[in-house]
Amino acid sequence: MPSISSTLRFPRNVTHRLLPRAQELLKGLIKDLDKYIFDHDDCRTRVGWLMRNGTISPAKADEPGSKDNISTLIFARDRHGKLLFEFDEMTLTYPGCEAICGRVGYYLDKGPRVMVWVIPILLLLSNIELNPIDKHRFVSIVQSAGDPIDCTWSLMAKLHTRKKIYQLGHQYLASNLPEKAFAGKPWDVRRDKAIIIATVLCAYEDVFSAELQTGQGEEFFTRIMEGFGALDLKNKAVQRQWSKTALELVDSRTDERLRALLALAVYILGLSSAFVVDLGGTSQTIPGGVIASSLSLSFLVPIVILSNSIGGYTSRRTAVAILGRFVEGITAVRKAETKRKRRRRGRRRRRGGSGSTSTSSWASQSRGVNGAAAAAANHLQVDDESDGEEWEEYFRRLHWSGQVDTFRPWKTRRVFFDAREHGGMVARFKQWVLAFVAALPVTVGFIGAWFILLHAAEQGVSCRHLVLMGMYSAWILSVLASNATHYFLVKSARAAKMHWWMCVVKDVCIAIPALAFVFLCAAGYFNSCWCWSRAVIVGVEKASVFLPVNDFYRERLKTMFPGVVGGVVGFHLLYSAVLVLWYFRDAVAVLRWSEARRQRVWCDVHDKGKKKGGPRERGFYAQRLLPGI
Repeated sequence: MPSISSTLRFPRNVTHRLLPRAQELLKGLIKDLDKYIFDHDDCRTRVGWLMRNGTISPAKADEPGSKDNISTLIFARDRHGKLLFEFDEMTLTYPGCEAICGRVGYYLDKGPRVMVWVIPILLLLSNIELNPIDKHRFVSIVQSAGDPIDCTWSLMAKLHTRKKIYQLGHQYLASNLPEKAFAGKPWDVRRDKAIIIATVLCAYEDVFSAELQTGQGEEFFTRIMEGFGALDLKNKAVQRQWSKTALELVDSRTDERLRALLALAVYILGLSSAFVVDLGGTSQTIPGGVIASSLSLSFLVPIVILSNSIGGYTSRRTAVAILGRFVEGITAVRKAETKRKRRRRGRRRRRGGSGSTSTSSWASQSRGVNGAAAAAANHLQVDDESDGEEWEEYFRRLHWSGQVDTFRPWKTRRVFFDAREHGGMVARFKQWVLAFVAALPVTVGFIGAWFILLHAAEQGVSCRHLVLMGMYSAWILSVLASNATHYFLVKSARAAKMHWWMCVVKDVCIAIPALAFVFLCAAGYFNSCWCWSRAVIVGVEKASVFLPVNDFYRERLKTMFPGVVGGVVGFHLLYSAVLVLWYFRDAVAVLRWSEARRQRVWCDVHDKGKKKGGPRERGFYAQRLLPGI
């Protein structure tokens, strides 16, 4: 027979309140307490059994001469001093709960619960688009869980830059080319041309984003367009180089959107299984806390959608190599045109003609890129050993120089576009608006999780609320720390590298507890008298555990919780759709060409301007791919 000290396990500060008579009454009645887990229904059953066999008589506990001294320690009192032992209001004190119901109640079905709730979260994390920078690519996963606001902000800042690049190219076309240049075409050729130009310019931004300073964006990209003949429509060879390079760049980008959508479907299916018996079956325990913890990480939905909308190159060297061939191709075309012009001028001189004006005009263009564009062209050519060492340093600093999609720390310091408008205030205001919008998914997920935890019990705020509040506060402080330290402290490349490592350590320290919160909720770590009684908030003396009737939680699981979960997940999906399909639609069009546009541009490049859509000789592709065979 176990002793009362090993059976009841009252906290030390209240053990002295147990009278000898109460110890004698409960001795041996609750055996093998360690085998029990905390469960509201089982706890009610045990208390009811003690009341039915007369071990405790709470109805007579306050009567003079009553021998039931333990009921006053087991049951809590209301504001009028009445013991709460009735069927519909049964409430235990914290010591009484631990004495009868047990301590931490790890769920008996914790294995299936972990599989159902944790794996969808891991699937979302694994489907975040990663940049091709060796093992450092996996830091993006840590950043998405440890600093989700800055991660979303960085993705939106990159899409915003691509949108501005497209608008720059489109406005440049509209202001320098007449409408008749695009008249009579079966498709929107001007948009195709703007997307081709923007695709090449975005590749340059990928390479040089860490080196551009505030206000240099428009000048840098405009000089590239002018220096490389983006508007020289009469020169078919130059236009073919632009189209060929853009097509090669977009075909070299990864596209895992379907796989990401499948992961989202699994995540939503996992949430739905908690409410639909046909999907998740009947669980031994009601998953209120784990629903809330999983909902707190629902901000991963927009991150997955945004990152996969951007995509990435199969290798960072891919973009550099393609741009290098682009520079070489434009240079070769210019040299060939210069030689032809010189030969033509020589023939005209021999015939007594002049032609010097057109030649000198073209020669001024053939000198190619100047200013920032010249630096770009020189940067893409490796001629000696020193340049090779410079490239090694370039690839080595990719992860901390801000060229990772989920980590662009200089976004608050360097504004590429609209820097001259009202002293750059408009551009910076737009960046802070993006920061506010980036914080919405985390905030909405936090509110939904808080609401579910608040209504998972009648007693309000519990220990899980404190963990949830700590996580949200850590995410807010994380984005402030990342950007404030970079803004005030990073003044050199070495400082930027140290700042990156500091952010990685910070994000790891936040991401691990955030993921552990879901795991522990699924396993039942917070299913204890300590957590349910709110002892950490109100103190042990005032802590109490309400034991509702059996249908209390299940009724809310069917009526209230599905609406909250559906509202939060629906917000994330609508949020992502508005950004991808509306606000950043031009940026997505540049990064994700439709198959019809790819085919049009490919035919234009390889058919060299021949009429498309007409009858072709059978086997023309075989004649091209197998000449002379």
